[in-house]
Amino acid sequence: GLTRDKLLGRTSLEPEWKLISEDGTRLPPDRHPSMIALQTGTPVLNAVCGIYNPERLSCTWLNINAIPRFRSPEEPPHQVFVTLHDITDLKRTEEALRTSEQRLHLALDSAYLVSFEWDITRNEVQWFASKTPVMTPASGHFNTFEDFLDIVHPEDRQSFTAKVFAAMEMVDGRYENEFRIIQSDGKLRWLHNTGFFDRDTHNRPIRLIGLSQDITDRKQAEFE
Repeated sequence: GLTRDKLLGRTSLEPEWKLISEDGTRLPPDRHPSMIALQTGTPVLNAVCGIYNPERLSCTWLNINAIPRFRSPEEPPHQVFVTLHDITDLKRTEEALRTSEQRLHLALDSAYLVSFEWDITRNEVQWFASKTPVMTPASGHFNTFEDFLDIVHPEDRQSFTAKVFAAMEMVDGRYENEFRIIQSDGKLRWLHNTGFFDRDTHNRPIRLIGLSQDITDRKQAEFE
């Protein structure tokens, strides 16, 4: 926000720079990347700091690299070469992504939903939820498709597996399944899974991405 003439000759120790760290706290002059590099003789790389921009009336975020320079190996550094990369747009994008993820977690929690992904090529299963999913097994996590199959009710395993592999062969790859699981505490829960199979360039299924919803209360109401 300053012209070249207003910038030249000034030092990083001047208080009006209002430098802040990533957590929003004020960064004292002796903790500026340039000063740390000058005092320690060690480069400071990829330091993220915010600086007040008087034209924008807001904070500009910078990625800072400070490299000390020496006249001789025996002497302390006599100057520091500093690069400043404006990453304000990147920080705004990251903040928007965090906000979006928080909203997604709230939506999933309110609907008793958990997102999941099955990497078929590695046979790795991952669950994504801000709260512990109702299907958590005794081990505390799933590693493979077989791990999840272990908690599916024995009477539902055959139909569960058949629907998974049938959807895998479908052109549109759409998957839907309703089944029972047995939790680590022995309680019975009903789940409704929906998703789709992602394919590679050779049209081979490589990943199942979906949502799992606890519908136990609904099923009990239907039975009653």
